[in-house]
Amino acid sequence: MDSRVSSLEGVDPVPRLLKIAVVALAVGVASIVAWTVFAHNDSPDPAEWRPTSQPVYTRQFATSQARFAFSLLHVVREQDPTANTFVSPLSIRYALGMVYNGAGGATKTAMAAALQLDDPVPTALNIDNVSLVRGLRESGPEVDFSLRNCLIVDESVRADHAFRAAYDKYYGWGFVPMDLQAPQSVGWINNWVRDNTRGRITRIVERLDPLDVMVLLNAAYLDAKWDCPFEARTTRPAEFTLLSGEVEAVQMMRHDHESFPYFENKVARALSLPYAGERLSMIVVLPHPELDFGEFCQSFDANMWEDMAAQMCDQELKVGLPRFTAEQHLDLEPPLTSLGMGVAFGRGDAEFPSLIDTDLPVWISQARHAATLRVDEEGTVAAAASMMGAAMGGGGMPAPTTPFIVDRPFICGIRDNQTGAILFLGAIVSPEGA
Repeated sequence: MDSRVSSLEGVDPVPRLLKIAVVALAVGVASIVAWTVFAHNDSPDPAEWRPTSQPVYTRQFATSQARFAFSLLHVVREQDPTANTFVSPLSIRYALGMVYNGAGGATKTAMAAALQLDDPVPTALNIDNVSLVRGLRESGPEVDFSLRNCLIVDESVRADHAFRAAYDKYYGWGFVPMDLQAPQSVGWINNWVRDNTRGRITRIVERLDPLDVMVLLNAAYLDAKWDCPFEARTTRPAEFTLLSGEVEAVQMMRHDHESFPYFENKVARALSLPYAGERLSMIVVLPHPELDFGEFCQSFDANMWEDMAAQMCDQELKVGLPRFTAEQHLDLEPPLTSLGMGVAFGRGDAEFPSLIDTDLPVWISQARHAATLRVDEEGTVAAAASMMGAAMGGGGMPAPTTPFIVDRPFICGIRDNQTGAILFLGAIVSPEGA
């Protein structure tokens, strides 16, 4: 038995515990910093992984990813429907996908259902994740996208061989052995977050449990320029009506006469603003003003989103879009539990037999996510960070130049037009992020 288990029995109400902090940082920002961090890495960059047969990101996988994205948006928004909601489904699902490789039994079944997986085999999820990320990295010179991972394992334990093999093959940016009980370990993790988000997210963890033995990090970054930038000289003050009916002053960006993909039906209108290279777009969904925004958000789902995107046609429009920002800091345990994954957080119930080389039980002890978004005349910068801790122990077309003025709450998402994957998704009730 590990000496740390016996020596720490008095620290935790449940004896003989080890904890694994599985930290997934989906950060909308990632940089090529501190290569010394990856000096321990003996695995290739997943972007350079070349299997015998070229993997293709499947449409089936994109559909399940969209279902997860909107299910997540719904349960997160329920926590505070009066505030902006902004998450990175890409990052959270990618991070959970890594952890999924170590799950078994009822926990694996629950995670597959929460992740909306049509194929529960981890390899299918792994290959689709790698294929998607590699494609996004090739979005063009005007789109800066990156995604990094780092696996930290305490020096006192050893990662399960099968889990480490899957991590190295599909996700392995870095492997770092570390004394997680050392005072500087929390600072190292937060510095990794800061560096790999270019300073947009500076902190993901306040402390590690004395029994934590594993930390898993994931960082993603997006900085994309509009294909048709807004001219700063045309931006002017305007009014935005909040949920309360009060009016907020915003800076409204404008296109007076431009052609964009557009859709309209009886409940909403939607506009697609492409980024340079046109692989990625921001889709803005504006419900009709007589509808209750909260009810609309809870009823708007992946099928409606995909149908809307598929039926868009180019249309000459007069566009008004406010500059806006959003920021989210989440404890992911409540929303993931709402999605049916609560068993993964249960000390005596969770099954993660393939994370650590041990006979002791494993569970997720904490899960956190942070995301930021800034939209202006030039384009979009989005960032997201997630932390997971696992414990081991027990319609019709409008007339030309119809105005599309975003002057009330709306849904927005950054979508990969090639695969249908949703990178970021939000419900914006205040452009100023209040």
